[in-house]
Amino acid sequence: MRQHNGSFAAGLSASIASCVAFCGMAIGADIPLSVLNAGPSSESLPVTGADPVAFIYSPREIVNTTIPTALPIANLGGTATLVQNAADPTGAGVRNRSRGVLAVFDVNSANPPSLVVKASPGFEPTVAASSFIFLTETAAGTISTMAQLDAFLSGATPGVDYVRVFLDNPGFTGGTGPGLNFTDADLAPTTLATGGVAFPARDFGVIDPGAPGSADGGEGSVMGFGVGLLVLSDGAGSAVPTEYFCVRTSPTLVRPVSARVDSAGIFLLVTADMPLVTDGDNSVSPSDTNPAQLPDNVLRARVDGAGPAILLSDFLMGLSVPRFVLGYGVWGERRDTLAVLLSAPLDGEDLTKMRAATVGFIPSQVSGGVHSFAGEVTFGMITSYVPVGGGECPAGANADTNGDGVINFADLNAVLSDFGVMGGAVPGDVNADGRVDFADLNAVLSAFGVSCF
Repeated sequence: MRQHNGSFAAGLSASIASCVAFCGMAIGADIPLSVLNAGPSSESLPVTGADPVAFIYSPREIVNTTIPTALPIANLGGTATLVQNAADPTGAGVRNRSRGVLAVFDVNSANPPSLVVKASPGFEPTVAASSFIFLTETAAGTISTMAQLDAFLSGATPGVDYVRVFLDNPGFTGGTGPGLNFTDADLAPTTLATGGVAFPARDFGVIDPGAPGSADGGEGSVMGFGVGLLVLSDGAGSAVPTEYFCVRTSPTLVRPVSARVDSAGIFLLVTADMPLVTDGDNSVSPSDTNPAQLPDNVLRARVDGAGPAILLSDFLMGLSVPRFVLGYGVWGERRDTLAVLLSAPLDGEDLTKMRAATVGFIPSQVSGGVHSFAGEVTFGMITSYVPVGGGECPAGANADTNGDGVINFADLNAVLSDFGVMGGAVPGDVNADGRVDFADLNAVLSAFGVSCF
Protein backbone atom coordinates (compact mmCIF):
# COMPACT_ATOMS: atom_id res chain seq x y z
CA MET A 1 0.00 0.00 0.00
CA ARG A 2 1.37 3.41 -0.93
CA GLN A 3 1.54 5.82 1.99
CA HIS A 4 2.92 9.30 1.44
CA ASN A 5 3.60 11.92 4.12
CA GLY A 6 3.84 14.93 1.84
CA SER A 7 3.83 17.67 4.49
CA PHE A 8 6.66 16.05 6.41
CA ALA A 9 8.73 15.64 3.25
CA ALA A 10 8.14 19.26 2.22
CA GLY A 11 9.20 20.59 5.61
CA LEU A 12 12.26 18.36 5.74
CA SER A 13 13.22 19.42 2.22
CA ALA A 14 13.04 23.11 3.15
CA SER A 15 15.13 22.60 6.30
CA ILE A 16 17.84 20.67 4.50
CA ALA A 17 17.93 23.06 1.55
CA SER A 18 18.28 26.00 3.95
CA CYS A 19 21.13 24.33 5.79
CA VAL A 20 22.98 23.36 2.63
CA ALA A 21 22.58 26.82 1.17
CA PHE A 22 23.67 28.80 4.21
CA CYS A 23 25.63 26.36 6.41
CA GLY A 24 27.67 24.36 3.94
CA MET A 25 27.97 26.49 0.81
CA ALA A 26 28.37 30.03 2.05
CA ILE A 27 31.24 31.84 0.36
CA GLY A 28 33.36 33.99 2.64
CA ALA A 29 31.35 36.65 4.43
CA ASP A 30 28.60 36.90 1.84
CA ILE A 31 25.25 38.02 3.21
CA PRO A 32 21.92 36.15 2.89
CA LEU A 33 19.27 37.46 0.53
CA SER A 34 16.89 37.96 3.45
CA VAL A 35 19.23 40.64 4.79
CA LEU A 36 20.08 42.25 1.45
CA ASN A 37 16.41 42.56 0.49
CA ALA A 38 15.29 44.00 3.84
CA GLY A 39 16.80 47.45 3.29
CA PRO A 40 15.17 50.63 1.95
CA SER A 41 14.21 48.80 -1.26
CA SER A 42 11.71 46.77 0.77
CA GLU A 43 9.70 49.87 1.64
CA SER A 44 8.04 50.21 -1.77
CA LEU A 45 8.11 46.96 -3.72
CA PRO A 46 6.62 47.00 -7.23
CA VAL A 47 2.90 46.23 -7.33
CA THR A 48 2.64 46.57 -11.11
CA GLY A 49 5.19 46.39 -13.90
CA ALA A 50 5.10 50.17 -14.27
CA ASP A 51 6.13 50.91 -10.67
CA PRO A 52 9.54 52.44 -9.84
CA VAL A 53 12.38 50.01 -9.17
CA ALA A 54 16.19 49.91 -9.26
CA PHE A 55 18.46 46.89 -8.86
CA ILE A 56 21.97 45.58 -9.39
CA TYR A 57 21.80 43.96 -12.83
CA SER A 58 25.31 42.50 -12.86
CA PRO A 59 27.31 40.85 -11.44
CA ARG A 60 24.87 38.66 -9.53
CA GLU A 61 25.77 35.51 -7.61
CA ILE A 62 23.15 32.75 -7.84
CA VAL A 63 22.00 31.71 -4.35
CA ASN A 64 18.52 30.17 -4.62
CA THR A 65 18.51 27.82 -7.62
CA THR A 66 14.86 26.85 -7.09
CA ILE A 67 13.77 30.21 -8.53
CA PRO A 68 14.05 30.49 -12.33
CA THR A 69 16.07 33.44 -13.55
CA ALA A 70 14.24 36.43 -15.01
CA LEU A 71 17.47 37.72 -16.57
CA PRO A 72 18.31 39.14 -18.96
CA ILE A 73 15.65 41.85 -18.78
CA ALA A 74 15.89 43.78 -22.03
CA ASN A 75 13.69 46.64 -20.88
CA LEU A 76 12.80 47.24 -17.24
CA GLY A 77 10.08 49.68 -18.20
CA GLY A 78 6.80 47.86 -17.60
CA THR A 79 8.47 44.77 -16.10
CA ALA A 80 9.36 45.96 -12.58
CA THR A 81 7.73 42.93 -10.91
CA LEU A 82 10.40 40.68 -12.48
CA VAL A 83 12.82 42.20 -9.97
CA GLN A 84 10.57 41.68 -6.94
CA ASN A 85 6.81 41.57 -6.53
CA ALA A 86 4.90 43.06 -3.60
CA ALA A 87 2.30 40.30 -3.98
CA ASP A 88 5.01 37.66 -3.45
CA PRO A 89 8.01 39.44 -1.86
CA THR A 90 10.03 36.30 -1.09
CA GLY A 91 8.98 34.30 -4.16
CA ALA A 92 9.90 34.66 -7.80
CA GLY A 93 12.07 37.60 -8.82
CA VAL A 94 15.68 38.50 -9.45
CA ARG A 95 16.32 39.65 -5.88
CA ASN A 96 15.07 36.36 -4.42
CA ARG A 97 17.32 34.24 -6.65
CA SER A 98 20.68 36.02 -6.64
CA ARG A 99 22.63 38.79 -4.92
CA GLY A 100 24.58 41.67 -6.37
CA VAL A 101 28.31 41.67 -5.66
CA LEU A 102 30.87 44.43 -6.07
CA ALA A 103 34.45 43.12 -6.16
CA VAL A 104 36.48 46.20 -5.21
CA PHE A 105 39.93 45.54 -6.63
CA ASP A 106 41.70 45.58 -9.97
CA VAL A 107 42.73 42.11 -11.10
CA ASN A 108 41.76 42.42 -14.75
CA SER A 109 43.53 45.55 -15.88
CA ALA A 110 42.88 44.72 -19.54
CA ASN A 111 39.13 44.27 -19.10
CA PRO A 112 38.00 45.56 -15.70
CA PRO A 113 34.52 44.36 -14.65
CA SER A 114 31.74 46.80 -13.85
CA LEU A 115 28.81 47.04 -11.46
CA VAL A 116 25.78 47.45 -13.74
CA VAL A 117 22.59 49.08 -12.46
CA LYS A 118 19.22 49.00 -14.19
CA ALA A 119 16.26 51.08 -13.10
CA SER A 120 12.85 52.35 -14.04
CA PRO A 121 12.66 55.24 -11.57
CA GLY A 122 9.66 57.16 -12.91
CA PHE A 123 11.63 60.43 -12.78
CA GLU A 124 14.90 61.85 -14.10
CA PRO A 125 17.74 61.30 -11.60
CA THR A 126 20.71 63.66 -11.41
CA VAL A 127 24.32 62.75 -10.73
CA ALA A 128 24.61 65.47 -8.08
CA ALA A 129 21.76 64.01 -6.01
CA SER A 130 22.29 60.27 -6.64
CA SER A 131 24.84 58.36 -4.62
CA PHE A 132 26.31 55.03 -3.57
CA ILE A 133 26.25 54.51 0.19
CA PHE A 134 28.54 51.97 1.87
CA LEU A 135 27.99 50.83 5.46
CA THR A 136 28.46 47.86 7.76
CA GLU A 137 26.18 44.84 7.78
CA THR A 138 25.20 45.72 11.37
CA ALA A 139 24.11 49.22 10.40
CA ALA A 140 22.35 47.96 7.29
CA GLY A 141 20.27 45.61 9.43
CA THR A 142 18.73 48.59 11.25
CA ILE A 143 17.63 50.42 8.10
CA SER A 144 14.53 49.33 6.19
CA THR A 145 13.11 52.64 4.93
CA MET A 146 14.44 55.74 3.20
CA ALA A 147 13.53 57.80 6.27
CA GLN A 148 15.67 55.52 8.45
CA LEU A 149 18.51 55.78 5.94
CA ASP A 150 18.29 59.59 6.01
CA ALA A 151 18.26 59.56 9.81
CA PHE A 152 21.28 57.29 9.90
CA LEU A 153 23.23 59.52 7.51
CA SER A 154 22.40 62.66 9.50
CA GLY A 155 23.55 61.15 12.79
CA ALA A 156 26.48 58.97 11.77
CA THR A 157 30.07 60.02 11.08
CA PRO A 158 31.12 60.09 7.40
CA GLY A 159 34.21 58.02 6.70
CA VAL A 160 33.76 56.12 9.97
CA ASP A 161 30.20 54.79 10.03
CA TYR A 162 29.61 55.04 6.31
CA VAL A 163 31.01 56.38 3.04
CA ARG A 164 28.86 58.14 0.47
CA VAL A 165 29.98 58.59 -3.14
CA PHE A 166 27.88 60.85 -5.34
CA LEU A 167 27.69 60.04 -9.01
CA ASP A 168 29.18 63.38 -10.03
CA ASN A 169 32.43 62.33 -8.34
CA PRO A 170 35.30 62.95 -10.80
CA GLY A 171 36.84 59.62 -9.80
CA PHE A 172 34.25 57.66 -11.79
CA THR A 173 35.41 56.70 -15.28
CA GLY A 174 32.37 55.02 -16.83
CA GLY A 175 30.39 58.01 -18.04
CA THR A 176 30.20 59.97 -21.26
CA GLY A 177 31.25 63.35 -19.88
CA PRO A 178 34.70 64.95 -19.85
CA GLY A 179 37.25 62.57 -18.32
CA LEU A 180 34.63 59.81 -18.62
CA ASN A 181 32.75 61.34 -15.69
CA PHE A 182 29.03 60.72 -15.33
CA THR A 183 26.51 63.35 -16.40
CA ASP A 184 22.74 63.59 -16.01
CA ALA A 185 22.43 62.31 -19.59
CA ASP A 186 23.99 59.00 -18.49
CA LEU A 187 21.06 58.55 -16.07
CA ALA A 188 18.35 59.10 -18.67
CA PRO A 189 15.35 56.87 -17.84
CA THR A 190 15.57 55.06 -21.20
CA THR A 191 19.25 54.29 -20.63
CA LEU A 192 18.64 53.05 -17.10
CA ALA A 193 15.76 50.80 -18.20
CA THR A 194 17.44 49.23 -21.23
CA GLY A 195 21.23 49.17 -21.29
CA GLY A 196 21.73 50.14 -17.68
CA VAL A 197 24.61 52.17 -16.27
CA ALA A 198 28.01 50.52 -15.71
CA PHE A 199 30.33 51.67 -12.92
CA PRO A 200 33.90 50.28 -13.27
CA ALA A 201 34.51 48.14 -10.18
CA ARG A 202 38.10 49.26 -9.77
CA ASP A 203 36.99 52.91 -9.44
CA PHE A 204 35.47 52.14 -6.04
CA GLY A 205 38.83 51.01 -4.68
CA VAL A 206 40.60 54.30 -5.39
CA ILE A 207 37.86 56.92 -5.47
CA ASP A 208 37.92 59.86 -3.04
CA PRO A 209 34.36 60.23 -1.71
CA GLY A 210 34.89 63.90 -0.87
CA ALA A 211 36.71 64.89 -4.05
CA PRO A 212 36.43 68.56 -5.13
CA GLY A 213 33.59 69.12 -7.54
CA SER A 214 31.50 66.35 -6.03
CA ALA A 215 28.81 66.66 -3.43
CA ASP A 216 30.39 66.07 -0.02
CA GLY A 217 30.44 62.37 0.66
CA GLY A 218 32.88 62.54 3.56
CA GLU A 219 36.45 61.33 3.63
CA GLY A 220 37.38 57.68 3.81
CA SER A 221 37.39 54.61 1.61
CA VAL A 222 34.68 52.13 0.68
CA MET A 223 37.18 49.35 1.42
CA GLY A 224 36.17 49.13 5.08
CA PHE A 225 32.49 48.34 4.49
CA GLY A 226 30.72 45.12 3.54
CA VAL A 227 27.37 46.40 2.23
CA GLY A 228 26.36 49.02 -0.29
CA LEU A 229 23.35 50.38 -2.15
CA LEU A 230 22.69 52.99 -4.81
CA VAL A 231 20.02 55.65 -4.30
CA LEU A 232 18.87 57.35 -7.49
CA SER A 233 17.43 60.79 -6.75
CA ASP A 234 16.35 63.94 -8.57
CA GLY A 235 17.19 66.14 -5.58
CA ALA A 236 13.57 67.31 -5.43
CA GLY A 237 12.06 64.66 -3.22
CA SER A 238 11.95 61.64 -5.53
CA ALA A 239 14.28 58.72 -4.82
CA VAL A 240 14.45 54.99 -5.54
CA PRO A 241 17.05 52.69 -3.93
CA THR A 242 18.51 49.41 -5.10
CA GLU A 243 18.62 46.44 -2.76
CA TYR A 244 21.78 46.07 -0.67
CA PHE A 245 24.68 44.42 -2.47
CA CYS A 246 27.71 42.61 -1.02
CA VAL A 247 31.11 44.30 -1.15
CA ARG A 248 34.23 42.15 -1.44
CA THR A 249 37.25 44.22 -0.55
CA SER A 250 39.95 41.61 -1.19
CA PRO A 251 40.33 39.17 -4.07
CA THR A 252 38.39 35.95 -3.66
CA LEU A 253 40.37 33.22 -5.39
CA VAL A 254 38.33 30.80 -7.48
CA ARG A 255 39.19 27.17 -6.72
CA PRO A 256 38.00 23.90 -8.25
CA VAL A 257 36.14 21.69 -5.79
CA SER A 258 35.47 18.63 -7.96
CA ALA A 259 35.99 17.27 -11.46
CA ARG A 260 34.42 14.44 -13.41
CA VAL A 261 33.93 13.03 -16.88
CA ASP A 262 30.30 12.96 -18.01
CA SER A 263 28.61 9.61 -18.70
CA ALA A 264 29.22 9.92 -22.47
CA GLY A 265 32.91 10.68 -21.97
CA ILE A 266 32.74 13.77 -24.15
CA PHE A 267 32.86 16.45 -21.42
CA LEU A 268 35.32 17.07 -18.61
CA LEU A 269 33.35 18.94 -15.95
CA VAL A 270 35.28 21.05 -13.42
CA THR A 271 33.15 22.58 -10.67
CA ALA A 272 34.39 25.76 -8.95
CA ASP A 273 33.58 27.08 -5.49
CA MET A 274 31.50 29.96 -6.92
CA PRO A 275 29.58 30.77 -10.10
CA LEU A 276 31.64 31.44 -13.21
CA VAL A 277 29.09 33.68 -14.91
CA THR A 278 26.64 36.10 -13.39
CA ASP A 279 22.95 35.23 -13.13
CA GLY A 280 21.36 35.24 -16.57
CA ASP A 281 24.70 34.10 -18.06
CA ASN A 282 25.89 37.67 -18.48
CA SER A 283 29.63 38.29 -18.65
CA VAL A 284 30.95 41.26 -16.68
CA SER A 285 34.02 41.42 -18.95
CA PRO A 286 33.49 39.25 -22.03
CA SER A 287 37.10 38.25 -22.65
CA ASP A 288 37.56 37.43 -18.97
CA THR A 289 34.28 35.92 -17.85
CA ASN A 290 32.76 34.45 -21.01
CA PRO A 291 33.77 30.77 -21.25
CA ALA A 292 33.03 30.75 -24.97
CA GLN A 293 36.05 33.02 -25.44
CA LEU A 294 38.50 31.07 -23.30
CA PRO A 295 41.72 29.77 -24.90
CA ASP A 296 42.36 26.02 -24.77
CA ASN A 297 45.07 26.22 -22.09
CA VAL A 298 43.21 27.44 -19.01
CA LEU A 299 43.44 24.08 -17.21
CA ARG A 300 46.39 21.97 -16.13
CA ALA A 301 46.58 18.28 -15.29
CA ARG A 302 48.90 16.10 -13.19
CA VAL A 303 49.38 12.57 -14.48
CA ASP A 304 48.33 10.01 -11.83
CA GLY A 305 47.72 12.96 -9.52
CA ALA A 306 51.44 13.50 -9.02
CA GLY A 307 54.44 14.93 -10.80
CA PRO A 308 54.62 18.24 -12.63
CA ALA A 309 51.52 20.03 -13.82
CA ILE A 310 51.17 20.18 -17.59
CA LEU A 311 48.64 21.89 -19.80
CA LEU A 312 45.43 19.90 -20.10
CA SER A 313 45.78 20.21 -23.87
CA ASP A 314 49.20 18.50 -23.67
CA PHE A 315 47.77 15.79 -21.41
CA LEU A 316 44.99 15.09 -23.90
CA MET A 317 47.40 14.95 -26.84
CA GLY A 318 49.48 12.40 -24.94
CA LEU A 319 46.66 9.85 -24.65
CA SER A 320 46.68 6.70 -26.78
CA VAL A 321 44.10 8.41 -28.99
CA PRO A 322 45.09 12.11 -29.02
CA ARG A 323 42.30 14.54 -28.26
CA PHE A 324 41.98 18.30 -28.03
CA VAL A 325 39.61 20.88 -26.53
CA LEU A 326 36.83 21.97 -28.87
CA GLY A 327 35.46 24.64 -26.54
CA TYR A 328 34.08 25.59 -23.14
CA GLY A 329 30.66 26.17 -21.66
CA VAL A 330 29.11 26.57 -18.23
CA TRP A 331 26.92 23.96 -16.53
CA GLY A 332 25.26 23.57 -13.15
CA GLU A 333 22.30 25.20 -11.45
CA ARG A 334 24.65 27.74 -9.88
CA ARG A 335 26.52 28.15 -13.19
CA ASP A 336 29.66 27.02 -11.38
CA THR A 337 30.88 24.17 -13.59
CA LEU A 338 33.28 24.66 -16.49
CA ALA A 339 32.30 22.15 -19.20
CA VAL A 340 35.27 21.23 -21.40
CA LEU A 341 34.12 19.77 -24.72
CA LEU A 342 36.58 17.17 -26.02
CA SER A 343 37.18 16.28 -29.66
CA ALA A 344 36.33 12.61 -29.03
CA PRO A 345 34.84 10.63 -26.12
CA LEU A 346 37.18 9.26 -23.47
CA ASP A 347 37.01 5.49 -23.19
CA GLY A 348 39.07 2.45 -22.27
CA GLU A 349 42.65 3.11 -21.24
CA ASP A 350 42.35 6.84 -21.91
CA LEU A 351 39.33 7.17 -19.62
CA THR A 352 41.26 5.33 -16.91
CA LYS A 353 44.19 7.75 -17.30
CA MET A 354 41.87 10.74 -17.10
CA ARG A 355 40.27 9.46 -13.92
CA ALA A 356 43.69 8.87 -12.38
CA ALA A 357 44.74 12.48 -13.03
CA THR A 358 44.10 15.64 -11.07
CA VAL A 359 43.15 18.95 -12.67
CA GLY A 360 43.37 22.59 -11.64
CA PHE A 361 43.02 26.10 -12.99
CA ILE A 362 45.89 28.10 -14.42
CA PRO A 363 46.24 31.36 -12.43
CA SER A 364 44.44 34.18 -14.24
CA GLN A 365 45.82 37.53 -13.17
CA VAL A 366 44.96 39.17 -16.50
CA SER A 367 42.57 38.54 -19.37
CA GLY A 368 42.44 35.12 -21.01
CA GLY A 369 41.99 32.97 -17.92
CA VAL A 370 39.02 31.58 -16.01
CA HIS A 371 37.43 34.27 -13.86
CA SER A 372 34.45 34.20 -11.53
CA PHE A 373 31.07 35.83 -12.14
CA ALA A 374 32.41 39.02 -10.53
CA GLY A 375 35.75 39.01 -12.34
CA GLU A 376 37.71 37.38 -9.52
CA VAL A 377 40.78 35.32 -10.37
CA THR A 378 41.41 31.59 -10.38
CA PHE A 379 43.77 29.91 -7.95
CA GLY A 380 46.49 27.78 -9.55
CA MET A 381 48.51 26.25 -6.73
CA ILE A 382 49.03 22.46 -6.80
CA THR A 383 47.17 22.23 -3.48
CA SER A 384 43.99 23.33 -5.29
CA TYR A 385 44.04 20.46 -7.82
CA VAL A 386 41.18 17.97 -7.58
CA PRO A 387 40.85 14.33 -8.67
CA VAL A 388 38.76 13.45 -11.70
CA GLY A 389 35.80 11.18 -10.98
CA GLY A 390 35.45 11.84 -7.28
CA GLY A 391 34.79 8.30 -6.07
CA GLU A 392 32.33 5.45 -6.28
CA CYS A 393 28.73 5.23 -5.15
CA PRO A 394 28.35 3.53 -1.77
CA ALA A 395 27.98 -0.22 -2.10
CA GLY A 396 24.44 -1.51 -1.61
CA ALA A 397 22.82 1.89 -2.02
CA ASN A 398 21.75 3.26 -5.38
CA ALA A 399 22.08 6.84 -4.20
CA ASP A 400 22.25 8.04 -7.81
CA THR A 401 18.49 7.74 -8.24
CA ASN A 402 18.28 9.14 -11.77
CA GLY A 403 21.47 7.66 -13.22
CA ASP A 404 22.98 10.99 -14.24
CA GLY A 405 26.36 10.09 -12.77
CA VAL A 406 26.36 12.45 -9.81
CA ILE A 407 24.58 12.51 -6.44
CA ASN A 408 23.00 15.93 -6.05
CA PHE A 409 19.77 17.77 -5.23
CA ALA A 410 17.87 15.78 -7.87
CA ASP A 411 18.56 12.59 -5.90
CA LEU A 412 17.76 14.30 -2.59
CA ASN A 413 14.46 15.51 -4.00
CA ALA A 414 13.65 11.99 -5.22
CA VAL A 415 13.96 10.67 -1.67
CA LEU A 416 12.04 13.56 -0.13
CA SER A 417 9.24 13.28 -2.72
CA ASP A 418 8.77 9.59 -1.88
CA PHE A 419 9.45 9.91 1.85
CA GLY A 420 7.10 7.70 3.81
CA VAL A 421 6.15 5.51 0.85
CA MET A 422 5.83 1.82 1.74
CA GLY A 423 5.65 -0.97 -0.83
CA GLY A 424 6.32 -0.72 -4.53
CA ALA A 425 9.43 0.23 -6.46
CA VAL A 426 10.01 4.01 -6.35
CA PRO A 427 13.19 6.02 -7.09
CA GLY A 428 13.43 7.22 -3.49
CA ASP A 429 13.89 3.69 -2.14
CA VAL A 430 17.65 3.73 -2.73
CA ASN A 431 18.37 0.66 -0.61
CA ALA A 432 15.46 -1.33 -2.07
CA ASP A 433 14.04 -2.38 1.30
CA GLY A 434 10.45 -1.59 0.37
CA ARG A 435 10.13 1.69 2.24
CA VAL A 436 11.48 5.22 1.87
CA ASP A 437 12.81 6.39 5.22
CA PHE A 438 15.81 7.95 6.95
CA ALA A 439 18.07 5.12 5.77
CA ASP A 440 17.52 6.24 2.19
CA LEU A 441 17.93 9.89 3.13
CA ASN A 442 21.20 9.19 4.92
CA ALA A 443 22.49 7.22 1.93
CA VAL A 444 22.03 10.24 -0.33
CA LEU A 445 23.35 12.80 2.19
CA SER A 446 26.47 10.73 2.95
CA ALA A 447 27.31 10.56 -0.75
CA PHE A 448 26.14 14.06 -1.68
CA GLY A 449 28.37 15.52 -4.39
CA VAL A 450 29.98 12.22 -5.30
CA SER A 451 30.41 11.31 -8.98
CA CYS A 452 29.56 7.69 -9.79
CA PHE A 453 31.41 6.31 -12.79
